[in-house]
Amino acid sequence: MGNKSSLRKFFRNTYFKITPFLPENPLVNIFNKHFGHLRSAQLHKPMDADGTELPWFTYPAIEYLSQLDFSDKTFFEWGSGNSSVFFSKRVKSITSIEANEEWYSIGLTRLSSNQNLILAAKDEYANRIKVSDKKYDVIIIDGIVREECAAFAPAYLNEGGMIIYDNSERDPLVCKSLRERGFIQIDFHGVGPVNFYSWTTSLFFKDFNFKPKENQPVVPRGGIK
Repeated sequence: MGNKSSLRKFFRNTYFKITPFLPENPLVNIFNKHFGHLRSAQLHKPMDADGTELPWFTYPAIEYLSQLDFSDKTFFEWGSGNSSVFFSKRVKSITSIEANEEWYSIGLTRLSSNQNLILAAKDEYANRIKVSDKKYDVIIIDGIVREECAAFAPAYLNEGGMIIYDNSERDPLVCKSLRERGFIQIDFHGVGPVNFYSWTTSLFFKDFNFKPKENQPVVPRGGIK
């Protein structure tokens, strides 16, 4: 594991050094400039080319979710960070549960009026969704004890709501358990901010009560208008 980590670090550092001198490649240009991947990787923060916060999801998932109108929707999220900032600008309200004290402290400095950030120990983390006894339009699973969170989530999801499960390729049995409870699973495979590998962000829903902000599909980043 240590050798793999060192190899990744070496690759990243070498890539940053040689990229400015490589012949321009249209696909690499879209990836690094339009999506802002080079900047996000260098700063190790999920962000776009303008420095705007992004969820640490795959780019295909971010592109799709960015087309939906969440202005009247309530969000609940296990795991906080740039996703909290990103969605707080687009939703009616968002409640985030965080187990890491450092991330919690950082989150407190960036709270907006429609956000609620809660620090929870591991043994109460998944259970925190029970406290307010509310249901939500969107529930994000992107923190610790994901199997427990996925077990709780359906009971607290509004009709027509959506579960977003990041890094779902790591938990095929958890995803299977949601499908067995009647959810449709839509996978967004691909690369995303910061990382130099691909992964999967999945959406789960039964009925789908979300409208696009405009006609779909829109011209994607790096597309031809």
